[in-house]
Amino acid sequence: MIIAAIGTIAIETASMFQPIREAFWLSEESRQANLRYWPYYGRGFIQLTWESNYRTYGQLLGIPLRDNPELALQPDVAARVLALFLLRDQNIVTAAEAGNWSEVLRRVNGGSAGLERFGQVVRGLESSAVKNHLAEADIYEWDNRPAVQADGRWDSAAAATAWVLQTLGATAQSSDVVAWLGTEISPGSGLIHPDGSGLVQRLRDNGLDARLCQTLTFDDVLSTAGVKPLIMGGRALDAWVAVRGRRGDTLILANPLQTLSGTDSMSRSDFDLQGPFTGILLEVQDSAPPAGSPRGPAATEPPCG
Repeated sequence: MIIAAIGTIAIETASMFQPIREAFWLSEESRQANLRYWPYYGRGFIQLTWESNYRTYGQLLGIPLRDNPELALQPDVAARVLALFLLRDQNIVTAAEAGNWSEVLRRVNGGSAGLERFGQVVRGLESSAVKNHLAEADIYEWDNRPAVQADGRWDSAAAATAWVLQTLGATAQSSDVVAWLGTEISPGSGLIHPDGSGLVQRLRDNGLDARLCQTLTFDDVLSTAGVKPLIMGGRALDAWVAVRGRRGDTLILANPLQTLSGTDSMSRSDFDLQGPFTGILLEVQDSAPPAGSPRGPAATEPPCG
C-alpha cells in the first residue's frame, strides 16, 4: 500500500509531493469562475473534490472540511484523507497487493492518465534497497510490551483488556479485570455476553470511552491497528486477543493464550478462518506513541457503537 500511496501522490500532485490545489496555476478568482464545484475543488494529495466528499471525509476524520475546505491542504490532514481514501476501497487494496498499478490508478482517477509516470515511480520503489526500506517502514505498533497471559480461554478477554489498560498507564492484571467484571464473567463460560457488550459497559462505568465494534472485517482492524487500542474476539478462535499493531498486511497481536497457533500474528486468511470477529475499541485523547513505538496513519473508523 505504501507504493500505491506514493504513486498516487506523484500523479495527483504533478510530482511535487506536497498538497496542492486543483489548477494551482490559476488565481482563486479564475477557479471560482471556471470550476462549477467551487469552493470544493481538488485539494491535498488525493485532490478531494465536491462538497459531498468534503462532508463525508470530514465526518469520518472528525475534521470540519466542509466548513473549512482549506484544511485539506495541511500535510497531516491531506495524509489522513489519502490513507482513508485508499483503505476504504477494497478494490484498491486488492489491486495494490497484486501489483496491478493500472487498476490502482483507474480506481483513483477513473482512467489511465499518468500511467507512464506512475510506472516510473513504481519501478523506482520496487528496487531491492527501497523495497526493503519500505517493508521495514510499514510496521506500526500501539505498544510493544509483552502480552498479559490468561489462565484459559474463559478469561482471555480480561487478559487482553488488562494489556490495553497497561498501555494506557494502569497497573491492571487479568485478575483485576475479572474482579471488576464480577458476574459478567465466569470460569465456565467466559464472558456472559460473548459479543463483549457487558465488558464495554464495565469499561464505560470506569470512565473509559469504549465502543463495541460489531462484525469487524480484516480491513477494519488493519486500518485501526497501531493507531488505537483494540481487542477482538473470534467465534471460531474461541478467545479474545489484543491488537498490538500491524506489519504490512499482517496483524501483530498481544495474545493472552500462548497455546494458540500463530500466537503473535494473524493474516487475512487466518482472520477469515477464526472469525467472525467483534471488537472493543478504546478512544484515547492523546494518540502520541510511546517512545520507540511507531504509530500508523489515521484510522478508518470501524463500525462501532
